[in-house]
Formats: sequence, C-alpha cells, structure tokens
Amino acid sequence: MENSTLKIFILSNSEFDANNKKQFLNDLGYTNASTFSISKDLINSLIQKPHVIILNHSAQADTDSLISKINNISPNTYIILLSDINENDIMRDYLFNGVFDFMIKNENVKNQLNTVLGRVKSNMSLAVVKPKKVNFLQKVSSFFW
Repeated sequence: MENSTLKIFILSNSEFDANNKKQFLNDLGYTNASTFSISKDLINSLIQKPHVIILNHSAQADTDSLISKINNISPNTYIILLSDINENDIMRDYLFNGVFDFMIKNENVKNQLNTVLGRVKSNMSLAVVKPKKVNFLQKVSSFFW
C-alpha cells in the first residue's frame, strides 16, 4: 500500500497541533489525512472507513469511551494514541483496549509516528487475502467431486 492511499484521521483539540501533524504526514507522502477537533465529528465520519486514527490523549476528556466507540463502529481501524503521560499502567490499559500503539509526545514523536505507520501498512498488506485463482478445468471438475 502506498502512503497516499492510507486514509488517516487526526483528532486534536488544537487546530495548530492537528495541522502540524497533517503537514508532517503530507511531507511523508500521507496526503489523505483529515483533521477533527470534536470527537463527535470524528465518530460521524467513520463511515469513510479510515485506516488509521491518531488521537491526542488530551483532546478529549473521555478517551476510553471514544476508543470503545471507534472499535465498535470501525473495528479494522488502527488507533494511535499520543500522550504527555508516561505511565506504564495507563499505556498497558490502552493497548489492551484496542489501541494499536501508544506514543509519548517528545522530540522523537515524528520518527516514531513514521515507524508506526510503516507497521500499520505492513499489517494491512499481511491481512489482505488474495483470491485463489481457479482455472477452467478445476471449475468443471468441482461439479463432479
């Protein structure tokens, strides 16, 4: 899968932060990114079937509920959570509840995000099941056996 075909949603309470992440993704070739500042708008847009959602942990007060809603509506979407909090218990809980990756916001977050998006693409390519090609003789013989 090419970078430009990966559909990414970004949720952040800061328009500046969301646009900064979107620009960074554009620079990496991920040109199909949309930003949201309200979780309800993001939930209503899940009909577009994004591949990845990048959540800013501080964007919404009830991150647990939001993650649960996303997983219920769009279970095949990869959720990446960015946070200022560096506590193992919180990270483990989020990872256990359906977050694909949890990253601490620091000076290396852009490199980490690029690496994680590469893992997402890798997982998605492994998940694609190619249909088995069946030739004419196999189709005919299937009628008899």
